[in-house]
Amino acid sequence: SLDQYRQAQAEAAKWVEKQSPRMIEYIKQTMTAEELKKKRPNLRAQSYLLQEAEAASRAAKIEWCEAHGMEVMSLQHDGIVGYGLPQGMTHEEVAEGLARAATAACGYPVKVEHEILAVPATGGGADTGSEDEEDELGLPPLAAAD
Repeated sequence: SLDQYRQAQAEAAKWVEKQSPRMIEYIKQTMTAEELKKKRPNLRAQSYLLQEAEAASRAAKIEWCEAHGMEVMSLQHDGIVGYGLPQGMTHEEVAEGLARAATAACGYPVKVEHEILAVPATGGGADTGSEDEEDELGLPPLAAAD
């Protein structure tokens, strides 16, 4: 529920503040008096830490893809877009491998979901999402991992 989510966020922000007093103090020093009235330094610290976790997760996913012969085409704020599948693996198996790599890098459970991105038809026309077009182009489907 939304109330549970807000409670969990507030508890996490308090934990960050308790665990990182020097970071909180530094953030306070970088904020203007007006910002300090409107924004909470512990939430900013929490945001910075979560950004680092996202970066560690993303880097682990890229490393996994490279080790398994997948090309990484795009970086997302919390994921990647990879091209092709390792031979003999399903999208679900790739997502599981990425999740294991990200979990190991971050130190907490990371769930990875795959999404199939349609390959646009040649000539820049509208994307029909047809698998036949992918076959005609000789391209494996794209897979996104969050």
